[in-house]
Amino acid sequence: MQIRVDWRDRRADEFTLTEFQSGNHVNFELKEKAHLGIHLGGWNHRGPEVVAEVPAQIDLEARTSDGALKVAGVQGNVELHTSDGSVGVDDVSGAVRLTASDGAIHMHNLSGTLESRSSDGSVAIEGRFTGLQVHAGDGSVDVTVADGSNLTTASKVEASDGSVKIHLARSLKVDLDVHTSDGGIKCELPVTTEGFDSSHNSGHNLRGRLNGGGVPLAIHTSDGSVSITAI
Repeated sequence: MQIRVDWRDRRADEFTLTEFQSGNHVNFELKEKAHLGIHLGGWNHRGPEVVAEVPAQIDLEARTSDGALKVAGVQGNVELHTSDGSVGVDDVSGAVRLTASDGAIHMHNLSGTLESRSSDGSVAIEGRFTGLQVHAGDGSVDVTVADGSNLTTASKVEASDGSVKIHLARSLKVDLDVHTSDGGIKCELPVTTEGFDSSHNSGHNLRGRLNGGGVPLAIHTSDGSVSITAI
C-alpha cells in the first residue's frame, strides 16, 4: 500500500504523524498539534489531504475528526467514523459500518451488508444488499435497494427528523412495516396489506407483504413523509 499527504496550505511541522506495521496490519495516524494562544481574524486555510492506495481486498478502518472521508473500490470489512465532514463510499463490497456525526452521506454501488448511523446531514444510499440498517438523526434519507438484492436478515431504515424515500427492486420479498408519526405514506408497489392505521394518536402505519413476504423491512420516521417506489 502507498500513502501520500498533500499538505496544501499547511506545514508538516503543524502535525504529528505516526505510522507502524505489524504483520499485515498497517496503522497510519495524522493529528494536528495543539495550538496555544489567541488567534484573531479569519481562518480559511485548507487542511492536508491524505490519499491511501490499498489492495482491493482489505479490511479497513478509517477515522476523521474534521474533514471529508472517501472510500472507493475495496472489498472486505470496512469501518468508518467521522465527527465533522461528509462521507462518500463508492464501489465497495462486503460489510460496511459507518458512524457519522455531522455531514452528508453518499454511498453508491454497495454490495453486501450496511450499518449506517448518522446524527446530522442528508443520507443517499444505493446498492445490492443482504442486510441493511440505516439510522439518521436530522436530515432526509434516500435509499435504493437495487436489483440483485436479497435481504436475509431483518432490516430497518429510520429517520428522527426528515422525509424517507425508499426505492425497491420489484422482485424483492419482504414483510413491510412502515410508520410515520407526522407525515403521509405513499407506496407505489403492490402490497398484500395486513394492516393500515391512520388514527390521529398513532400517526400513519402500514404493514404488508411484498411478493409473498420475507424478512422484516421496517421504514420509520418521526417527523416527515415516507415514499416507497419501484425500480
